[in-house]
Amino acid sequence: MPADGCSPAGSAASPLVLHRAGRRGREVAARCRACRRAGVRLGMPLAEVPLHVPDAVCEEHDPAADRAALEDLAALFSRRLSPRVGVADAGDGAEPCGLAADVTGCAHLFGGERALVRFAVRLARSERLAARAAIAGCVGAAWGLARFGPDRVTILTDDEPADRLHALPAAALRLPTKLLRTLRELGVTDVGGVRGLPRASLPSRFGPVLAERLDRFFGRLPEPIEPVRPPAPVAAKWEGEHAPAAREAVGRLCDGLIAEVLNRLPESRGVREARFEFIPDNGGPARVVPLATARPTREAARLSSLLALRLDRLELPPPRRATLTVTAHERLRVARGTLFETGGEQARDLADLLETLSGRLGEDRVCRAEPTGDPLPERSYRLVPALNGRGDGGYPVPAGWLPGTRPVVLLDPPEPVRVLSLVPDGPPFRLTRRGRGTTEIPSAWGPERLQTGWWAGPRTERDYWRAELAGGERLWLFRDLKTGRWFLHGLFS
Repeated sequence: MPADGCSPAGSAASPLVLHRAGRRGREVAARCRACRRAGVRLGMPLAEVPLHVPDAVCEEHDPAADRAALEDLAALFSRRLSPRVGVADAGDGAEPCGLAADVTGCAHLFGGERALVRFAVRLARSERLAARAAIAGCVGAAWGLARFGPDRVTILTDDEPADRLHALPAAALRLPTKLLRTLRELGVTDVGGVRGLPRASLPSRFGPVLAERLDRFFGRLPEPIEPVRPPAPVAAKWEGEHAPAAREAVGRLCDGLIAEVLNRLPESRGVREARFEFIPDNGGPARVVPLATARPTREAARLSSLLALRLDRLELPPPRRATLTVTAHERLRVARGTLFETGGEQARDLADLLETLSGRLGEDRVCRAEPTGDPLPERSYRLVPALNGRGDGGYPVPAGWLPGTRPVVLLDPPEPVRVLSLVPDGPPFRLTRRGRGTTEIPSAWGPERLQTGWWAGPRTERDYWRAELAGGERLWLFRDLKTGRWFLHGLFS
């Protein structure tokens, strides 16, 4: 899964150019989508950038920081998507620009491969990255489809013809630049053309790299994924001769443990998940108190406040020993702000609210809706703990979507109703609800057809209507195209 340029998803920030030292001075190493469209080319002298984009922000390229950020992203994906996620090899010693994940046996947890790959793209978006993703039988084909395929999300099944791969450019094979130039001079520009070259003559004409990359691309040569190991836990311990009984004393010793682990963490990283373990003085079982934050934090006061919320719900015997272990820590996000920026403050306020509610009520009782990619409204989302992910992320708005086209209350299951239409397949004219009598429908908008694919089991087809009753109440109705029955599925107020 490659990052799409260096543009934050949905960002309205200034155009960005990364530069590095070249043979003729500073040159462009990477640029955002806006700069690319304005004519900024890779390798262009940095002095020429303002001629194309006068307000571009130019920053020095740091490959080591890029690699560290990719490894942090891989650690996040290993917790949310698959346990085997690594940084994808770009070939020819090029800097990596994506991730590779082994998702064997994971698709059913997300509702299928398409839902899984869409979740991966949304997870990248929650990290403010625009991404493309593909699923294929081997790393090489998935890398090529994700980077050069026609669609942002691609799934290649084992029974699909190889022609779909043949149409990709030769660069999808991860070949050295010099070799690509040679193939281009011979008129070979795509994978199909490379595959059509006589196999026996490839090593003598082009060296061993071309045959090896072809075999990796078509899965004939294994390419194992080296998973990124999650950061090692950071821990601090306390053990005293006398067990503190007062809650204030317990709080002070916990504050000391928090300060100690924050000192041991690198300055660029913040606590994401932690676990307190208290060993009672009376020899009873250990008490474990987990903590989770909506965003990485180094704020000792915030961590102390979250712990206090948890301890208020427990009867904690005087502890003889206490251990604090940071089980997950992530790189702190540094945002390039604007003069009157309010989004960052709103994101922090939301994160603080989610942490406080989760601390008081329990993490499993404070949830957010996560899209699943299923077209049926009742299956289009699932509830996950609000702290399971970043608190300042978002999801892409579907193309053509307008506010007011979806209800604020969804009935599950849908309520059967009787509807009269003046013409077959026409808009609803009269509605009868159980226990509420019959009412006229002076205005209705639709139909909007929603249907499931053949791969999801028995096909479901519905025509949805937005109906406004005489009293102003707005309802979301649908007709089952198989049975002709009508249902009330949502309320707009």
